[in-house]
Amino acid sequence: MKIAFVDTAGLHGATSYQNICSNTKVQLEGKELFNSEEKSRMNEMLIQRPKDFETYALGDLEIDKVLTNYCEMFRDLYLSLGLGESVELGDGSLIEVTYYRQPKLTIGGTVKNLFEAALASKLGVRCYSLNDEGGIDENYDWVKEFNEKVVPILSPNSAQELRQFTKNTKALLAKVQGGRCRNNKPLITHIKSFLCDIDISGCYGEGQRNQEYPIGRPEIYDFRILENNYYPTLFEWMKMYGVGFDKNRRISKSGDLIPGLWMARISTEEPLSFSQDVVETWTSSSKEHEMNLMGKFIDEMSSDTECEGKKWVDFDTEYGALKINHHEVFNGVLTHDLLQVLLNHSTESQRIELLKKIKVTSSMVYPKSERISCETQTEGLRLLKEGQDNWKYKNTAVRMRKKNHSVIRRDDREYHGWFSVNLGDLLIDQLLIERKKAKKKYGDKSSQQTLYKLCVNTLYGDMVSRFFVTSNPVVGNNITSRARALAWCMEKGLNGWQSITDGCAFEVNKVPAKAPNLAQACDLQKLIDRGKIPVTPLGGENSTIDRPVNWLNEKAWEHLSNLFPKLDVFKTETFAIGVDEVGEVVYSPRNGQFTLEVKSVHTEGTFHGSANYKLKGGTMTKYKMRGYENERQHTGFEMIEGKLVEIERYRDITPSKAFLDSLSNPHAVPRQSVAVKTRILKLSEYQENVVKFRKMGLEPGDNYQVSSLFSEFSLSQFTFKNHAQYRSWANSIERQKLKYGQSIEPWFENKDGTLNYQKMVEWVFDAIERNVTAPFKELDPYDHRTRDKVMYHPGWEALQKVRETLGEGVEDNDKIRRRKKKRKKLEPSKTRGESKTRRRKFKVSDYMSSDSPSDETTGNKGFGGDSKKKRRKRAGKFKLAV
Repeated sequence: MKIAFVDTAGLHGATSYQNICSNTKVQLEGKELFNSEEKSRMNEMLIQRPKDFETYALGDLEIDKVLTNYCEMFRDLYLSLGLGESVELGDGSLIEVTYYRQPKLTIGGTVKNLFEAALASKLGVRCYSLNDEGGIDENYDWVKEFNEKVVPILSPNSAQELRQFTKNTKALLAKVQGGRCRNNKPLITHIKSFLCDIDISGCYGEGQRNQEYPIGRPEIYDFRILENNYYPTLFEWMKMYGVGFDKNRRISKSGDLIPGLWMARISTEEPLSFSQDVVETWTSSSKEHEMNLMGKFIDEMSSDTECEGKKWVDFDTEYGALKINHHEVFNGVLTHDLLQVLLNHSTESQRIELLKKIKVTSSMVYPKSERISCETQTEGLRLLKEGQDNWKYKNTAVRMRKKNHSVIRRDDREYHGWFSVNLGDLLIDQLLIERKKAKKKYGDKSSQQTLYKLCVNTLYGDMVSRFFVTSNPVVGNNITSRARALAWCMEKGLNGWQSITDGCAFEVNKVPAKAPNLAQACDLQKLIDRGKIPVTPLGGENSTIDRPVNWLNEKAWEHLSNLFPKLDVFKTETFAIGVDEVGEVVYSPRNGQFTLEVKSVHTEGTFHGSANYKLKGGTMTKYKMRGYENERQHTGFEMIEGKLVEIERYRDITPSKAFLDSLSNPHAVPRQSVAVKTRILKLSEYQENVVKFRKMGLEPGDNYQVSSLFSEFSLSQFTFKNHAQYRSWANSIERQKLKYGQSIEPWFENKDGTLNYQKMVEWVFDAIERNVTAPFKELDPYDHRTRDKVMYHPGWEALQKVRETLGEGVEDNDKIRRRKKKRKKLEPSKTRGESKTRRRKFKVSDYMSSDSPSDETTGNKGFGGDSKKKRRKRAGKFKLAV
């Protein structure tokens, strides 16, 4: 007998078990028997309602049906995409053969297999082979042939390969940056007007349709990370690739750079004299390394020698943070679409400065001159293989003597031939067609259309994944940069709020009448308020509106096309895919690579941070608060006459929604109260904080309560001049929040205790403009206010009481490690080290029960050997009676 544990958690990505069952046509019973509050007390429900509990629990045992149906659905999907064929055997009979492979337990792996099947079909790798008798050869495996013929060509270009070059700027190319997220109008908190929430329709799906997938070895321009590197300017780098410029420094000849088939990592060595908000900065999250993004990983490898060296550490592309800075760029990504924005919407002096001050640290290019001319992809693969086999040149390194020093000149003579396949032709177009057909036939929420949608979205994720050899950072970065370029145009051309990946909200009757240049775009609202940039109603004055949603879609795109006519996202002629009433595919010509889609219209809007908003219109209200709980029930607490008292404030609304509601009057915002919610302890969270949760008597899967005190001020709402200014503000704000539970809010409190939020954000915006780096010295230069208790958040005392009750004061593993690391640094100074030791109050043994079984009897230390009964008893101490 064989027992296998199957986890369906990743079957459809980040979704619930109930959704997985719905998507695989498995009907669950009993899932509606308990509400969310009752689900948090399932131990009590077992005693009070045993029949309902049994019905509910048995609903979790449908995994075999889920997997069976899932396999059948994917088998049908392969056939609908044409990934199979009818084969005539030697005896004249017909048999259906497909590229189908059993789905993986993660959607990423499953769609990766689908992509490989489509690529194999396009490249002439057959899904079957006939034996001498004319039957199917059972020993033939198309996957093996694909791995032998195609994977060696793809793998050197994957993120998986590039990130291994930790001591080389090549590793920076492995990173694929995500969507744009920025508050374009940080000074406008609340507005009543005709607002439209608009998105790019099928953003990443359409982005993939417009993208070529290259097959071959690209040219990689890079450096070993050394202090004396000379990185070429953007102008010098572009001239290397044959790019021509006219007298105004506009591109007149594209040279070897093909749109969508190159990327570069760029930095500015000196500040820009003007503002820009197109290219993001990618910086280290370590205060020790700051701009040296790869320093952390290089430091972890102490030596390259055999006797002293440590294990090689791959560069982590998820490390660090992305932030737009107005006057500098570090480790930013540049592609064709972003370059078009920079050079076509800048003044001549701005273009000259960009081309001179931007330095290229690494690049990855599929040159036009190396493209293999072929009629089919099968022919392309054959010619590519012939080119590799017949290549006669060798890489060389020559030592030369120049005056008083020597030079080693390396000559890269690798074969860089390549060809490509369009992702739309390969797979995306057919997936979109089948999805639209399923939507017509089975409905918008049907399992069939959901599966096709999931495949389209996941394929983009596979293109940027470091786990798959089929991923390609050039492809991934061009897809996302194309979306970021269009999001920038929507933000500036519609003067929108909250650009979040693929959309924004804007005032329909007040859109800019002309396109701003790079510097003007950063102060767009200020220039509009001063009358420097005129505004006009969308579609012009006295427009006749027929079918409002379609009108808004068309007029918004038309308006942007008129403002930004030189960008490929607007001027390239493509076609939209549709399905008519009888299920026939309809191809509609369009100007541009995308279409826009109105999500909703509203009469009132509230905005906070970089991506938080509330849109209200009629009976519909839309809340978005990233990083905060928007649905789960909370319980509020305050200190009243020295006692912790439960309040009604958050009984019917979450703290995040209550805060957004209160911003409707930004001049008098009530201060937030302590909120407590119940959550399930996850295994990963437990592993990171074992000491803390053992002290609390908790195990993975247990319910436990966590407290929070909402912070009204958000630093993400603002764009800073440079990273040094941002880091200074961030450090100051974080120190104040840790000490007082709030940061700059006390300086903007009204006499009645409410917060003048509008005055606060206006002061911050002005301080950043004045290049202030120490906000608290600016607010209180003589430290008068910080001597008073008024610095503490009004809910700080209640928060400390709640944390004490819940056991949240227990230090976690990370704090213990940081304390030990700090102590080691202090060891050389004996007096200082002894002083630190005397002041140290925390020891791991402090949290170990005196009656806990010893290592000799249980093999564990501390609470590891406690009985379940003891753990439950201890856990009861860390729970608020609600």
